[in-house]
Amino acid sequence: MIDDFDRIADDFHVLGLHAAMRHRGLPVALIGHSMGGLIALRYALKYQDELAVLVTSGPALIIDEETPPLAVKAARVLAGRLPTAPVPRGKGHGCGLSTDRSICEQFGIDHRTWHGDTRLGTAASMVAAGEDTRNRFHELRLPLLAMHGAADTTTYPRGTRLLYEGAASEDKTIILWEGLRHEIFNAPNRAEVIDTMRRWLNDRI
Repeated sequence: MIDDFDRIADDFHVLGLHAAMRHRGLPVALIGHSMGGLIALRYALKYQDELAVLVTSGPALIIDEETPPLAVKAARVLAGRLPTAPVPRGKGHGCGLSTDRSICEQFGIDHRTWHGDTRLGTAASMVAAGEDTRNRFHELRLPLLAMHGAADTTTYPRGTRLLYEGAASEDKTIILWEGLRHEIFNAPNRAEVIDTMRRWLNDRI
């Protein structure tokens, strides 16, 4: 269970320092997808001076867009009492991840993927971290590429729109990929998505 996303960002910072020591003088690009996109943003809010650029893909800034407000409030109360209670999987999993059916099949058999229920405490912490991050977008100053599948219902594109609008970065780009779901790097036109990101990175680092 995750109860503090900043602690994960701090742990990741140790890895970042190690990488920087091994590859001295090279610019550091941070790319974060989904929950990793939220972690990347928490990281950038604390350590952006150590980064050259930031790329986000479907960051978990809004995960409860279609959940009734009363249910969200009740879940928060319950999370404080039963943080390890499971949250049933919703429509954002399985074939909701990509229009490429093979990705759905791989997701189902990948031993590196967690196939159990998300813990209520983790979900509540993610929602809270997303809210706090949205309130702090104005602190971001580094070059930013914010991407999202326009048909994503696992993490919602509105979070990426708010990120783009709120970031203070002078150099910022938003791409909402029409027809794509959560896994934009695992879509039928994945080559176009990756090449677009590559060109954006090459122009800056």
